[in-house]
Amino acid sequence: MAPLDPSLDRGCGDYGVNQNTPFFTVDVGLVEKRSEQLRCTAATRLYSVKAFAQQAVLEVIGKGVDGFSVCSLFEASLVRESWPQAGPIHFTSPGLSDRTAADIAQICTHVSFNSISQFNRLEPLVRGLASLGIRVNPGASSVSDARHDPCRPHSKLGASLHEVVLQWEAGTLQAISGIHVHNACFSKSWHPLPKTVAMIEGALGLILHHVDWINLGGGHLWDDATDFSPLQKVVEHLTTKYDLEVFIEPGAGIVKSAGCLVASVVDLFNRDGKTIAVLDTTVNHLPEVFEYQYEPDLVEHLDGAPYKYILAGCSCLAGDTFGEYALEKPLEIGSRVTFANVGAYSMVKANMFNGINFPSVCLLHGDGQLELVREFTYEDFMSRCGVLSRI
Repeated sequence: MAPLDPSLDRGCGDYGVNQNTPFFTVDVGLVEKRSEQLRCTAATRLYSVKAFAQQAVLEVIGKGVDGFSVCSLFEASLVRESWPQAGPIHFTSPGLSDRTAADIAQICTHVSFNSISQFNRLEPLVRGLASLGIRVNPGASSVSDARHDPCRPHSKLGASLHEVVLQWEAGTLQAISGIHVHNACFSKSWHPLPKTVAMIEGALGLILHHVDWINLGGGHLWDDATDFSPLQKVVEHLTTKYDLEVFIEPGAGIVKSAGCLVASVVDLFNRDGKTIAVLDTTVNHLPEVFEYQYEPDLVEHLDGAPYKYILAGCSCLAGDTFGEYALEKPLEIGSRVTFANVGAYSMVKANMFNGINFPSVCLLHGDGQLELVREFTYEDFMSRCGVLSRI
């Protein structure tokens, strides 16, 4: 199991003793730190709302970035309603439709079309409302897992470089003011970025001289040891040679290591020679654990420790397990455990399967105190089930 971010060494068991589990915590200081680390580049920083879209967390993030990146009308509306004077808001999505295009363009400052077909159909609906761009797919993959790879074969994400060149030469893309590219996912290095930019330049160099901005997307993680020089050099090159405004749109990079999920043991028993510890949470609160079959980091885990447990969720899903972990102290009913590095794509994907409530959401402040910012109730479950009011 990979070592945890040093910022999380204190664990989550030392605070929140009065907060009922399960609950998510978001470390305010670490969010601020991750945002601050991006100031080393001259790029305009947009937070990708899809990673964690809880309003109190967005308020913290909003202080450290220049704007936001969204993928739906709901995300765009959340940003605009929360920050009426917000900076740039970039939109791109394969699902943009004639029902939402005009509303999105009235909220967002930039709209990038995902395909030539989408551009041809919807550009007339948003003309004059936002700065328009086209998402390109460079075909250069830096992602080993095809499930995460925007440049996988038959990808739905972005127009090919060849398509864009042909349409530009035909005069049909003259309305665009920018280029959007996003071909990374959970990348722990910025070093593949110059290769991507070189491919964009090689194919679209003439176009870059005629547009105003380029969005290099997100998909990067970083920590205190990260080398930002590839990003810095790329931004300097694009601004100097083409006079472009350069945007980046990190999401998980800001929130992933700042998020924990704290849960309690509700049952313990032996099965086929191993001890099962059932928790009051479920993989349905961290859906990517089940989707991508990985074991989330556990603060209390220690390789070689004597007490071994399979940590299982409390739903009726047979595969509702987080993994097998070793602990220095034995678990009891009521013991708490903490999954770390789960700030990204957790709450936004969580569901109420079996009627199991969502975890509460708390902010962790620098003095170690938790601030409860959202608690879910039966009314939330009722509304999801189509019940409009109590009878």
